[in-house]
Amino acid sequence: MFDWSSHDVWIALTAALAGMSCAVPGTFLVLRKQSMLGDALSHTVLPGIVTAFLVAHWFQLASPNGNSLHALLLVGAVLAGLVTAFLTELVRKVGGVEESAALGVVYSSLFAFG
Repeated sequence: MFDWSSHDVWIALTAALAGMSCAVPGTFLVLRKQSMLGDALSHTVLPGIVTAFLVAHWFQLASPNGNSLHALLLVGAVLAGLVTAFLTELVRKVGGVEESAALGVVYSSLFAFG
């Protein structure tokens, strides 16, 4: 039962760090009643990651050890998150709908695109 390998330690450490790093923004979003924003961002970064992956392989930008590929995937995810936030605000202001409805439209559209 307590026979942990080095992989088990890394898995537990990664889970603990992810839990600690998500606690502050998660609490902030819940208190501002925007908890769906975190869900939408976590799901709509998928098109950004896929697009960055396809661009990297199309232009053969990935190095043999994969380090530049990871950086490109991170950039794609960040850009997709920013696009999600921008489109949500755009739909909210132009469409005259409340934020949760705008977020639902953008969330489902970008996730379907991914």
